[in-house]
Amino acid sequence: MFYQVFNLILQSAKIKFLTYKKDRSILVEKGGDTFTVVENGYRQIVWENLTEIEVLKRMKKLQKIEFPRSNKLYLSKQK
Repeated sequence: MFYQVFNLILQSAKIKFLTYKKDRSILVEKGGDTFTVVENGYRQIVWENLTEIEVLKRMKKLQKIEFPRSNKLYLSKQK
């Protein structure tokens, strides 16, 4: 799922994934060549200075933690 929207992340400054109830979220921010991932839900953790490959791996793991049974996700794109 996250592989399909990774091109959006590369084009914009911020992408936020939210659950249907909007009680959990994952924010991916692009700053130059590095990325910051902010997990806000089951856990509150910030990862900074990640590469593209590290972001994809982190998002795959976070999908299982934050959105284990979610069939619908909201995607918010900011510039």
